[in-house]
Amino acid sequence: MGEVLHFATLREVNAARSKRWMLGDNTLWSPAEWMVACGGEAGEALDVVKKTSRERLGLPGNDHGLGRVEALTMYAGALGRELADGVIYLDLNLSVEGLGPLGADNGLTDFNALRNLSVTQYKPFVDKPIAFWGRRLMVAMGQLAQASENLENSDPFYRAQQRASFSSMATLALVALDCIALKAEINLAYAVVDTFNRKSSEKGFEERLMLLDGMTPPPAEAAE
Repeated sequence: MGEVLHFATLREVNAARSKRWMLGDNTLWSPAEWMVACGGEAGEALDVVKKTSRERLGLPGNDHGLGRVEALTMYAGALGRELADGVIYLDLNLSVEGLGPLGADNGLTDFNALRNLSVTQYKPFVDKPIAFWGRRLMVAMGQLAQASENLENSDPFYRAQQRASFSSMATLALVALDCIALKAEINLAYAVVDTFNRKSSEKGFEERLMLLDGMTPPPAEAAE
């Protein structure tokens, strides 16, 4: 893949837009509020996974009035956006804690490196169904929330250890998000760029993301 989105680039643009969004002060939200926002995005992604499973099996419960193919296409686009929002908020949680970009603790520099990690280090689990990775995301988010609480309440002597733990748990959540994207045939970098830029446009913010080669990715719905 020639198109690259570096995590450092995401951090720079994401933090700048967040500061504008939060009226110039990201500390208007406590660490707990940032964590809740991140968990909410993960939950929304999992809700789409649930609805997709229903649709594929022909089960009742999805109220959309669409045919099966159209509904699955709609859910694929929605999943890309929700996974992207999860990545964006995950990065912001690291940012407000004064920690490095996503994946920094594991030597990851960009989304291509993340995908390579997903298909190599986690190779024994790649063929697991998407619900397996949805559950892994739930576990990772729970561990991240605990790490956030530990970091907020830590003794200064143990703060470095707690910061490292928080970064590590964020990487586990990031891998789970990417593996869900992998199972759904979603290019996570494209989805993040598209979702971020759409939201900036909606809110009248100037911050935009681009892939390294300058390409503007297709909408997330067309990327699946």
